[in-house]
Amino acid sequence: MVRPVDMQDNYSKAPLAGRQQHIQQISPEIAQRQAAQQQAQQHLLDQSRPRPAERRDEVELHLDERRAPEQRRRKRRRHPARENSALPDQGPEGTSHIDLTA
Repeated sequence: MVRPVDMQDNYSKAPLAGRQQHIQQISPEIAQRQAAQQQAQQHLLDQSRPRPAERRDEVELHLDERRAPEQRRRKRRRHPARENSALPDQGPEGTSHIDLTA
């Protein structure tokens, strides 16, 4: 059997136990809310700060630059003799000589 003193002690602790249980239940919600607020603040800071550009070794080709090599290949296929033949008045150095007699 329960003694009256123990029963009175349990009744007096009931509100405190209820508050503790309530705090334990809402604690994860508060922690999640605080984490979301911190993340939002960090996101705003990241958006306001400039970031240095990343250095790349990649070559970026534009649409016109992509077409240019294809057009050169087509021209070479059409007229292969023009590119490979040297002009008759040019020497091996690529300079032209003109002989004049008066």
